[in-house]
Amino acid sequence: MRLLVSIAALGLAAGCALQGAPPSGRLALSNYSLAHAHLQIAVTTAPACGDPSAAFSEIDLPYNATQVIEAAPGADVCWRRLAGAPGAGGWTDWQRVFTASGRSIDSRL
Repeated sequence: MRLLVSIAALGLAAGCALQGAPPSGRLALSNYSLAHAHLQIAVTTAPACGDPSAAFSEIDLPYNATQVIEAAPGADVCWRRLAGAPGAGGWTDWQRVFTASGRSIDSRL
């Protein structure tokens, strides 16, 4: 009986170890409304999108285009758009896309 319980516990532990880290998530962000959009992207595990530890990048997304952003396992994707002309306008608020669980999400500006 003890041997059977030990084998079952060992099998359960091995199954948990095989699961490992969550898969990486993905955001497909499309622009179907603006002639041109300048975006700032952050891939982060921090609770705040603007956290300095995030990996930031900037992209230009023309009308009718889609950008795919891969997130590291356990990380979310945040994005914001430059409102107005470069140098004249500020950034919109951050939008957080919950990809940490490995989800693939399609979104529009």
